Amino acid sequence: MKRLAFCDLVREAARGLFQQAGRTITLGAAGLLLSACLFEEDSSVPRLTEDGFGAINQASKFDLGHLEQGNPDLRFVEMSFEEEGGFITIIEGYRNDKLLIELFPDSSGQRVGYLHALSPLVKGPDGERIGEGFPDDDFSSCVPGDEQFSGMVICRHKKNTRLSHLYEIIGNDGPDGVLPPEELTDEAQLLLIIWRADQG
Repeated sequence: MKRLAFCDLVREAARGLFQQAGRTITLGAAGLLLSACLFEEDSSVPRLTEDGFGAINQASKFDLGHLEQGNPDLRFVEMSFEEEGGFITIIEGYRNDKLLIELFPDSSGQRVGYLHALSPLVKGPDGERIGEGFPDDDFSSCVPGDEQFSGMVICRHKKNTRLSHLYEIIGNDGPDGVLPPEELTDEAQLLLIIWRADQG
C-alpha cells in the first residue's frame, strides 16, 4: 500500500472514531498513526491563524452555500450525530478528498463558532501540525481536559487568543481536572488545533 493511501485511510478512521459518542475511543492510536503522515506537504492549504482559516473567520455563516462561495477550493459536507443531550450538526471541510477541518456552530446556530484542524496538512501560526510533540514550554497556559478529553491537555496559544492546542498524553487517562506530570509531555502528541470565533 502506498504511504499516501495509508494516510488517507488513517484520517478516515480517525474521523470516524472522533465522531463516536464520547469521542474517547482509541484517540491515542489515531494520533500515533496520524504522526506517521507528517511527511505530506501542500503549500496551497491555508494556515490556521488568529484570523481563521482561509476565508473562514468570525463573521462566517454556518451555512454550506456561504462557506462554498467563500472557499471554492474546499468541499463542505454537513453531518449530524448524537452526543449526550441530543444531536449536533457539524460541517466538514475537504481538500482533494482529504478531511482538513470540522466546523461547529455558535450558540445561535447561525455562525461558525469554532473550528477543529484535524489534518497534518493544516499548519498553525508557528508551523505546528497534528501529530507533532509538545513544545518546549511550561504548563502555564495549559488546563486539564475533562469528560471526552480526560487525561489530555488544552493549551492556549500565548500570542493568538482564538487558538488552543489539544494534546493527548499517551498512557495518561486522567483524572479529570488534574494536569499530568510535566515529564509526561515527552509522550504528548498534538491531536487538534482549535480556533474559536469569540476569542474564548
